[in-house]
Amino acid sequence: MRKLRAQNWLLSLVMVLTAAVWLAGPVPAFAADTPPTPAPAQVSLNTKYPVLSGESGDSFNFDVDMSYTGTDKQKFAVSVAPPAGWTATATTSTGKQAAVIELGPADSFPASEFLSVSLSPPATKSPDPGDYKVTLTVDSGAYKQSIDLTARVTARYG
Repeated sequence: MRKLRAQNWLLSLVMVLTAAVWLAGPVPAFAADTPPTPAPAQVSLNTKYPVLSGESGDSFNFDVDMSYTGTDKQKFAVSVAPPAGWTATATTSTGKQAAVIELGPADSFPASEFLSVSLSPPATKSPDPGDYKVTLTVDSGAYKQSIDLTARVTARYG
């Protein structure tokens, strides 16, 4: 008899707890249970040295890190806009001149690329002292980013 009473009491307790949970509604999710919201896709260009100094006639070489945080592979057209009369190129870590760079999700494709932007003054005339800006732009159609780099000519001889 005692055993039957204990079983009835335990069954009643389970039913009461089940009803209480059902009436309370859905169990709230804990922060650890919800996956983090992914950051929006973007392309970025960064450099430690956006301004370089040199004498008139010197060439300037800027190091730029390009990174992409999207989930789809993208092809980025690379363009460099130098000051009038100057020449500029963007090369990859392999030393090849970059026209298009393909980046994608880090788990299946490179998500970043090192670029070197080389800026050379006109061969026929040494530039006057001052700041000369070159703009590096990468554009996939969906994502676009630019960075301004400055060559500061400090002196002119001759």
